[in-house]
Amino acid sequence: MLDGELAVIERTLKVMGPASNAEAERTARILAAISRTVQEIQTTAEGQMSSDDADDDAVPGDIDEFRETLARRIRGFIEARTRNPSGGDGGSAGDVESGGT
Repeated sequence: MLDGELAVIERTLKVMGPASNAEAERTARILAAISRTVQEIQTTAEGQMSSDDADDDAVPGDIDEFRETLARRIRGFIEARTRNPSGGDGGSAGDVESGGT
């Protein structure tokens, strides 16, 4: 879409012609910068779309909070296993799942 617009601008400039060499150079630099920016945006957007599609898990906002929650859950699993070595939940599965200990 934007590539088409840039092509129209380039054709218009060829027909009308720049007022001076300095204007032509300035216009070429502007178009090159716009083109690079558009390519970077497209590359970034494609990278984000593919990584989001491939990964269904949400990325934690606060990595330290994630680590603490994970450590609490692991401790909960270990404590539940220690209290009930037979592998049953012993009524503590709700505490482990909710992360509360």
